[in-house]
Amino acid sequence: MKSASPKTMRCLLRDRHTIQEKLTKKEMQVFKLIAMGYRMRDIENMLGISRSGGSQWRMRILQKMDWTANHEIVAYAWRNGIVK
Repeated sequence: MKSASPKTMRCLLRDRHTIQEKLTKKEMQVFKLIAMGYRMRDIENMLGISRSGGSQWRMRILQKMDWTANHEIVAYAWRNGIVK
């Protein structure tokens, strides 16, 4: 029997855990604001974080969820009722 590809396994593991279990409190704040359509500059100002700090939070979210772009954050948030 053929084993599942690494990408398939990552998807299966990712879906086993809720996003709240994977992300820190700060990452969840950034995640929700991105999903709501705020620009990184606005998010950085709202949360009182530096320019490079905002980008680092965003990159950590993308890496933890095995995503590559903001549209995946938005899609996940809408699909799972995190934002409305």
